[in-house]
Order: sequence, then C-alpha cells, then structure tokens
Amino acid sequence: MRKLRFLSAVKGALPVSTRTSFWLAFLVLLIAAGLRLWSLSQLPDGLHPQEITSLRVSDAIRGGQIGVFYPIDGGREVLFYAGLALMTSAVGSGTIIHHIIPVWISLLTLALVYTLGVRLYGRVAGLAAMGTMALMLPSLLFSRTLVVESTLPLLVTACMLALARALQVYRREQSETSTTTAFATLGALLGISFYLHPISLLLNLG
Repeated sequence: MRKLRFLSAVKGALPVSTRTSFWLAFLVLLIAAGLRLWSLSQLPDGLHPQEITSLRVSDAIRGGQIGVFYPIDGGREVLFYAGLALMTSAVGSGTIIHHIIPVWISLLTLALVYTLGVRLYGRVAGLAAMGTMALMLPSLLFSRTLVVESTLPLLVTACMLALARALQVYRREQSETSTTTAFATLGALLGISFYLHPISLLLNLG
C-alpha cells in the first residue's frame, strides 16, 4: 500500500501528458540506440565463446541439421538459433550483422518495458523504467552480445505485459475479446519459451 501511495504521489507531482510521454520515450529510445550502435564493429573486440557457440549452432541449422535440441556446450534449444540462421541466410553474416541482432532485441525490449510501466503504474513510471534500463550496464552488454540470454528480458517483459493486459489491473474494464487475445498471447509466449531457454521452466511455474 505504501508503494502504491508513493507511486500515486509521484504521478500526481509529475503530470505528463500522453503526447509528451510518447515523445520522451522516443527520445530515450534514440539515446539507447546511439549507445548500442556506437563503435558496434569494434566493441566488443572479437567474439565471446558463447557467441561462437551461437554461430556454430546456427551454421549447423543452415547446413540442414534441424532439431529441437542441440547437445553443444551443455545443450541448446532451437528457437534462437533458428532465427539467427534465418537472418544470416537472408542478409549474410559478419561482425555488424552478428551484433545488430541483439541491438534490435534490446530496443524492442525497451519499448515493451515502457508499455508495461505505463500499463501498471502510469506514464512517469514507464519512462523511468525505460530510461533506467536503457543506461544499465548489463542491458548494454547484452545488447552487444549474440547469445540467447539477450532475448530473456524481452521474453519476460512480453509475458508480463500479456498478463497485465489479460487481468483487470487496477480494476480497468476490459472486453471479453481483448482478454481472450491477451491470454492466448500469454499462452503462446509461455509455449515457445520451452524452445528458447531452460529458464522457461521457472517462468511457466511462476
């Protein structure tokens, strides 16, 4: 209750219109994109061992070795590497291509974090959450590293947003159609998570 009162007080003290919030979020997204694209071809210097594993699995898929699970370095689920194989088959490979993919994932995650924050606590909270994540060192590192773990913030945020839209958060009225769509989206996200990373077990249990 104290947390809700504090957030309500902040929201009342810092009124932000919908249009202003949108443009501020767009500005934060531009700053985040600049930080993630700066010296993308030089930083990081070379490939991380986990990135090499990602490329190995991706090359195996492109070579026709299609499977649900790959017994490489402890085991790898197929979804992330299949998407990587599809991307590299379409646009080619190289340092820029390998590192631009996690950048896109990171920017999409920021957009969903803003949407989730607005949904739960209002526009000020959405902007604060988005801005904080845009500047966090772990977020910056994941946005430049081609590993499956870079997709996990996106997966968790998308599941939370679908759940927030499916339930009547703060007694917001919803139509039956929108609720059904949100629950179906949540179910699809939880289902495909099993093909992405073992953390899906904890995510579905939660």
